[in-house]
Parts: sequence; C-alpha cells; structure tokens
Amino acid sequence: MDDAENPPHKDAQREDPPRPRTIKELTTPDLTQVPLYISFPALAENATFELKSGLIHQLPQFHGLSTEDLNKHLNKFHVVCSSMKPNGVTDEQLQLIAFPFSLKDATNNWLYYLPTGSITTWTQIKRAFLEKYFPASLSSQLKKDISNVEQMDGENLYEYWERFKQLLASCPYHGYTDHDLLLNFCGGLLEDDARMIKVATQGGIEYMSVQEANELIERLVGSSRNFRRRVRKASVASSSRQSSNHMEEKVDFLTNLVKELAKGNGSTSHVKFCGLCNDPTHPTDGCPYLQTEEEIEAVKALGFRKFDPYSNTYNEGWKSHPNMGWGGNQN
Repeated sequence: MDDAENPPHKDAQREDPPRPRTIKELTTPDLTQVPLYISFPALAENATFELKSGLIHQLPQFHGLSTEDLNKHLNKFHVVCSSMKPNGVTDEQLQLIAFPFSLKDATNNWLYYLPTGSITTWTQIKRAFLEKYFPASLSSQLKKDISNVEQMDGENLYEYWERFKQLLASCPYHGYTDHDLLLNFCGGLLEDDARMIKVATQGGIEYMSVQEANELIERLVGSSRNFRRRVRKASVASSSRQSSNHMEEKVDFLTNLVKELAKGNGSTSHVKFCGLCNDPTHPTDGCPYLQTEEEIEAVKALGFRKFDPYSNTYNEGWKSHPNMGWGGNQN
C-alpha cells in the first residue's frame, strides 16, 4: 500500500508542549534596550549629526534652585542652539538632543523619569519643563509683584525701570496689556519722579499713546542713569533719633554705675576723689568724662579746656598749682 493511502497517525503530528521557564530564567534582566522618553525626529537622508563638546560647554545650566530664572534659562538655551546649529539639522532636532545636557542634578533625573516616548516635539518638552518648575503659584506671585511694583528708597528712575523689566522677563505669561504695565510702573514711583513725569507729560501719561509714553520714559530713564537718589529724610531723622537714644542709654547706665560705686563708700558728700579720674576738684557724677559731646562743645565755646588729669602744664585740665596750697615743705 502507498503511503498516500495510509497517512501518518495523528499522534505523530502533535508537537511537544513548550518547556516551562525556570525561576532563574524568569528573573534574569531583559537585555533589550528600553525606549527613551524622547522620540528623536529622523535626520535627512545621508545626513549625520554629532553633538560637539564645544556646544555642550556653551549651554546654560539649570539646577532647579528657587533663585534661578527658568525663562531666562530657556532664552539662553535658544540663543546658543541658534548660533551653533550644524548644517543639515533642524532647530527642533538640535534642541531635543541638546536640552538634556543643560539640566543638572535633580532636574536631569526628572527628565529621564518621563514616560517612554512621551516627548516627540520641542514644544512638548518645553511645556513639561514649565509645568514642573514654573507652577501656577509662582506665576500668580510674579503677577502680583508686577501689579504692586514700587520704587524703593535710594533707587533712581533708571534702576527702578531696569528692575521692572527684569520682573516682566521672569514672567512673560503675565497677561497684562502694555498700557496696564505703564500704569503699574508709574503708580509705584516716588513723589519726586512722579512729579517729574507729570510735568514732562503735561498732565500725565493717560493723555499719551502707549508708544509715546514708552519713548518719553526711555528718555527720562536715560538721563537719570548717572544720578543717585538720596534716602528719604524721614529715614535719616529716624536713624539720628535712634543713635541719640542709644547714647542717652549709655550715659544713664554710666551715671547709675557711678552712683552705686559712691554708695559703697558712704554718701556722695564724703567722697573726696573722683571715682573715674581720681581728681579731688569734682565729685564722681560731675566728672567731665561723663559729659556728652554737646556739653563738651559748649564748654569749648566758653573758652574752657577739656579736663586732662595727666597734664603737666600749669592750670592745664583745671589742676591746682603745686605751690598754691598749704602744708608740706614748699619753696
């Protein structure tokens, strides 16, 4: 009989079941490459790209500190990539490849923890970066600072204008219109500068266009660049009062101390020598060393000299002449 008439038995065609994997095989790490969080766009045909070390060294570095300006970092990164872009590579390709090299410390770790393949464009990675390190609370606080900006004591118009522009650059998403920003800036001026702008505008910036007001402020700012403002007189007077009060407290303390020393030797009427300079011509509480600067100047104006217990000249420091007293062997 032919084999065609007698087909093989069904049991002969049945395959053996797969062998179960051992625990060691199951726990062995998978050596296949895990896909990255960024799906880099493909380069043009026959195009090659290598990220040069010179470009990496020029990139700004962001560490995620509270004192760092995130938007300033993005602007610097864009400038470096635009100025050092190789031929045959698009801006987006270069930015996606170079951006991880600009992040340091914890910010770099955050980038690698993003979901696999979640980033395909530069806009996506920039949005994720802003959401992580520029939260809504920070944006809200910067908007309040812009709305309530004020010129500080000792700050001239130029310094105030520069600080205001830096505040705007740190929050480019503030949402204020140009005329709102001008009103906020002028509303925080000190009295002298506010009066100057009012005179220059012949009534106020409300009667000028936004462009005219900006040009006028720029001219006034340029002219005030080399001038320093003085601190308000109220602050100087307050400092003078504090210094005077401090001096009075010192004098009171020394006076009380001298009185306590005098009480230790009996009544002040029995004290024969000054407790400070050991001079018999005056009591301890009348010692010239306890005089204030104003009293010393008044004494000098009357023609008297300041007390000097160590003077060797006649009548210098109000000392008695050695030959003008009784007692002892004198010539």
